[in-house]
Amino acid sequence: MKLSSSQILLWLRWIALTVIGGTSGLLITMILLPGNLFFFGSYVAAAVLACTGQWLILDKLIKARKGWIATGLIGLIAPMLLLMSAAHLSALADSHNLFLRDLLAYLGVGIGALLVGLLLGNLQRAAILQRCLNETKGWTLTTGLAWGLGWALGTAIPGIDPSTSGDPLRIVLGWIVTWLIIGSITGALLLYLLPSRRVEPALEAAQESKSS
Repeated sequence: MKLSSSQILLWLRWIALTVIGGTSGLLITMILLPGNLFFFGSYVAAAVLACTGQWLILDKLIKARKGWIATGLIGLIAPMLLLMSAAHLSALADSHNLFLRDLLAYLGVGIGALLVGLLLGNLQRAAILQRCLNETKGWTLTTGLAWGLGWALGTAIPGIDPSTSGDPLRIVLGWIVTWLIIGSITGALLLYLLPSRRVEPALEAAQESKSS
């Protein structure tokens, strides 16, 4: 499919607002919330603000409801699933095999994020997209894969070892990569699905009256 300049611009805007929203959630919680509150709050704030950035585009394109923003509250369960999956898989590795331990930990993060992304994508599809588009096939699975890949690679940048995982610059860079991947993949699918947008009833009636 050959993309026009307006489609490419739309894709880049989707990526930019997703990255800005997600990273802003991290930075805000870094400043305002200490300790464990920061850890959990950052995922919620990032997911909600990333969805807010996406909604700013969607609302102009398909009159998406603000429920799209509310779907970002799925970030509430993100850290729990990511941690549990990473801990269970990394525990399978020999304690002396650090490479395998880290690899399994990142795989665990990816699996946890995949589950979160599947739930998020299903909510977005059922609550918003099906009301605005005739074709929504693939959105749930694509969102899940985007989250799984994004968080697995993004987490690998700061790492899981204390010597690097607490480095603010590494954390911020990791989150930028995470949301860049998520925005790129979901934005690409959105371009494919947009031509199937539903015609508003009033506009459809006007078109029928003109044709008659």
